[in-house]
Amino acid sequence: SSSSSTPATRKLPDNFAQRVLDLELEIDSGDFTTDKIDSLMSLYSQAVEYYSSISDAKYMYFTERIQNTLLKPHIMQMMKESNSGDALKREEFRKQARQKREKEQELSHKDLMELKQKEHDERK
Repeated sequence: SSSSSTPATRKLPDNFAQRVLDLELEIDSGDFTTDKIDSLMSLYSQAVEYYSSISDAKYMYFTERIQNTLLKPHIMQMMKESNSGDALKREEFRKQARQKREKEQELSHKDLMELKQKEHDERK
C-alpha cells in the first residue's frame, strides 16, 4: 500500500542503533570494506530521512556523520580505489593501513609527529 511510505509511518530499521554502532566501530578500527561503508551510509541516510520527516533536529547529526565519515582520509582513499574496481589493490591498501597503524602504535608521540610531517611533505 502507498501509506507505508508516508513520513509518519516510516520508521528506522530494527536494531538501527546497534547496527550503526557496530559498523562505526569496525570502520574506526580500520576493519572495513566498501560494503560496510555503503551499509553505514545507507543507515545514516535513513536516519536523515526519518528525523527530517518528523521535524527532529537529530537529522543534522546524521548529516554530519555522513560528511565526517566520507572525509576520513583512509575512507576517501578506499572509495577512490573501489571506484577503479581494483580489489587486489584495495586488499593491499588495507594491509598497508593495518601495518601502518600497528607501527604507529609502537611509535612515541614525537616520532609520530615527524612521520606525519614526512608523509605530508612527500604528498606535496
